[in-house]
Amino acid sequence: MPATNDTPVAPARKPPAHAILVGQGPVVCGTDFTPNAASACTVAALLAVRAGAPLTLVHALPEPVAGDPIPAEALIEAASQALHEEAMRVQAETGVAVREALCRGAADEALIDTAGDQGARLIVVSSLGGKPAERWQLGSVTEATAQHSGVPTLVVRKPEGLLAWASQGHALRVTVAMDLTDSSRVALQWLADQRQLGAVDVEIAHVSWTPDERWLLAGEKLQPEAERAEVERMIRQDLRAIATDVLGARQETHVHVEVGPGWTPERLARMADDEHADLVVVGRHVGGRGRVAWHRSISRGVLYHSGRSVVCVPSTYPMQTRRPRRAARAGAHRAVIATG
Repeated sequence: MPATNDTPVAPARKPPAHAILVGQGPVVCGTDFTPNAASACTVAALLAVRAGAPLTLVHALPEPVAGDPIPAEALIEAASQALHEEAMRVQAETGVAVREALCRGAADEALIDTAGDQGARLIVVSSLGGKPAERWQLGSVTEATAQHSGVPTLVVRKPEGLLAWASQGHALRVTVAMDLTDSSRVALQWLADQRQLGAVDVEIAHVSWTPDERWLLAGEKLQPEAERAEVERMIRQDLRAIATDVLGARQETHVHVEVGPGWTPERLARMADDEHADLVVVGRHVGGRGRVAWHRSISRGVLYHSGRSVVCVPSTYPMQTRRPRRAARAGAHRAVIATG
């Protein structure tokens, strides 16, 4: 169980299968006291203030190892002091009410467990750096949290847009990676819920490619332009219908559809770059498909390739409305692009 800085450190536990998925609880943010983590903590604090919620800062200490030259008590004391200083910093800068949770064990488990115990509305974590190989390392805390969390997880990169939205009332430029699945609809629902906090400009990005021989001519040439344009038009129309259903008719939404070959996550990341997005929102399928499926998923690919802040929304996020999806038209080929 997490501990405040006044209580002994306690081990992190695996979150239960029925962990709270969304609530009116705190924003939970992990910190390892690095500059990137400090930026994420500031973003998390401002989002919490905007939502009228407290902030819980979490730091996890590794399990003690026999023969460690530094006594466990000294490590706990140093970590507790550093966590308290970070809590005081964000409180002084933003006015947020801060809780401190010092845990023992894996950092991703500590974050997910704390979020479940407190009914958190959001987990915030920092990226590792500015280059792809640094941003996303196999097995990193960021990856494991985004993969397993039952709460929407925000990975903070280039925080300026989020800071301006949360503190100055600027509109947030958001790209939502979408297809026609429920995982994409819940990503859109999460964004709809955030409009209570401030204005958003929404672009829906969709990449589709079915390597059906009827779509291809000789070599790498694409299907005839007339057919390709019709497929794009049909997909765009369906995506607009979903956006209107979830966001409402008053929300202006731009829909960008690309049909053709290429690695979907990389193309979605480029589309977000082209729109100078402050945030990319992607749905993640929650199910029993395992780690191999996660490694091949679109959500993980977007997290890896995007240089922008990304929210990964689990498919268990509650919908306010669930109207039946329109049946796919005959002859239309669509690739699942935004589920993980």
